[in-house]
Amino acid sequence: MLKISRFIFQEKGLGLVEIIIVIFIMMILSGILIFNFPLVQRNFALSRASYKVAEVFRKAQDLGLSGVVITSKYGDRVPAKGYGVYFNCDNNSTEYFIYADIDGDQAFSFLNNENYFCNNYNKDDEREDDCIIENFDLTKENQDLYISGCNNINSFYTSINFEPPNPNVNISNKGEGSEIGIIISLKSDDDQEQSRIIWVNTKGLVKVE
Repeated sequence: MLKISRFIFQEKGLGLVEIIIVIFIMMILSGILIFNFPLVQRNFALSRASYKVAEVFRKAQDLGLSGVVITSKYGDRVPAKGYGVYFNCDNNSTEYFIYADIDGDQAFSFLNNENYFCNNYNKDDEREDDCIIENFDLTKENQDLYISGCNNINSFYTSINFEPPNPNVNISNKGEGSEIGIIISLKSDDDQEQSRIIWVNTKGLVKVE
C-alpha cells in the first residue's frame, strides 16, 4: 500500500531582535520626517504661491482677450483700455494686484491714490487713475513669503499690461535683457536658499521655475 507522508509547514514569526530592528528603523524615519516637515511645508507654500502668481497673470490676460466690462459699486462702467498685473519689487513686498488701465498708457499709473479700487470708480469724479480690480498677498500662503526682486527691469516696480483685443503685451520699466522677458523671484524669510521664479516673456507666456 502506498503511504503518503504529510508535511506540516510552520510559519516562523518575527523574533524579538527583528521587532526591535523594525521599531528602530521606524523611529529613524519618523524623526527624519518630523525634522524636515517645516522645510517641506515652506517649499510647498512657495511653490503654491508661485503658481498662484502665474494664475493671476493668465487671469489678467483673459481679461485683455475678452474685453469684459467691469462695473463699480455705483453701477458705473469702468472705462478700461487694458488690464495688467503690477509688482512692487522693493522692500520685500508681499502684495501684487490686477489693475484696469484707464488712461491707456499700457502701464499701471496713478495720480492721487495708489490704492484706488475699481469698485469705487465714479464717472462723475472724472479721474483717470488706473484702478485696482483685485489684490493678492503672498502671506496668505505663508507669512514668511515675499517678492525678493525683479530681473531685467530698470526700476523697483513693473507692470505687465494686456491691451485688447489681441491682446498686445507691454512690460513697463524694461531693462537690459528684457527682450527675452522679465523674472519675478519669490523667497521665504526662513530659508533664503530656496526660491521660485516666475518668468514672463514679451508675448505674455508665463512659466514657473
